[in-house]
Amino acid sequence: MYTAHRLAGSVPETLLFVVDCVCRPEPALRPRKRRVGACLWSGLGKRWPRRHSVRCTVPLVRCCSDEHRHATFFKSFRLRTPLITEPSLPCETGSAANRAVLLTALLSTVYGPLLDAFHTTYGTLQYHKVNWNVHVGFQTAVGFTWWTPILFGVAGSMLARLGLQSRQTPFRPELVVRTAAGVALFTFQYWLSAYLDGSGHLGTAMIALVLSSLLPVQCWVLESSTAAEFGVMISTAMLGPFVELWLIDGLHLYHYAHPEVWCHIPLWIGAIYACGSLAVQQLARCIFAIDWHLRNRKDA
Repeated sequence: MYTAHRLAGSVPETLLFVVDCVCRPEPALRPRKRRVGACLWSGLGKRWPRRHSVRCTVPLVRCCSDEHRHATFFKSFRLRTPLITEPSLPCETGSAANRAVLLTALLSTVYGPLLDAFHTTYGTLQYHKVNWNVHVGFQTAVGFTWWTPILFGVAGSMLARLGLQSRQTPFRPELVVRTAAGVALFTFQYWLSAYLDGSGHLGTAMIALVLSSLLPVQCWVLESSTAAEFGVMISTAMLGPFVELWLIDGLHLYHYAHPEVWCHIPLWIGAIYACGSLAVQQLARCIFAIDWHLRNRKDA
């Protein structure tokens, strides 16, 4: 039940105000877990979750200036909202987006080599030249190279920019929880790939099947729904292995312990890139939403 007001002016027999505007979507188009608001009258139709055909039953009150009487009648009509996939943030491509991309790139620069340490620890891959050795425990030494942080940072900045363009999400506590869960799931997938390949109990095809089974879970956790987001994920899963082939065959920087016969990379590496693409895109959107929320609250 909502109320909307409109001034009548000085002209008699005009609409004075509209009260108790009941808006309900058609039964066939009723959204699941979506609340239909009275945004049609206040000009805030952009907050509607998606396009709906809405039937509104409105009691109209007319003012007769001559006889000072009120005649009330009901009118039913249909309205159609704009096509909005979800509540969106203002389309900002300036400093806020640049800050989100920069912070995502910095986090990727730090976190990426730590994930890559899973593969070097379990013997999944081996660098031909190691720049730093970090001892973990008494006998385990993790090797790092100078170019690995740069590679992860560049990839993180590109995925962050594409993620902001594919979908924007307003700030809410659930967004932070889902983003953290998505990053944790990607970390688990990265470790699982190193463990399964290092143990030698499963072949590369079976490992690829196990890792690919986590992609629907990642999509559900991060609420991935746009075609652009899935397009970035598929492109990353296809271009990432080609970059690794260039690093392995062209620059001879490292090699995998159990590559495929027809190439020098394992089959399951594409699933790693796909899951990581979704996580990095969501991380950039979360940073952008938090930044926008804090600055908007400060201005208010």
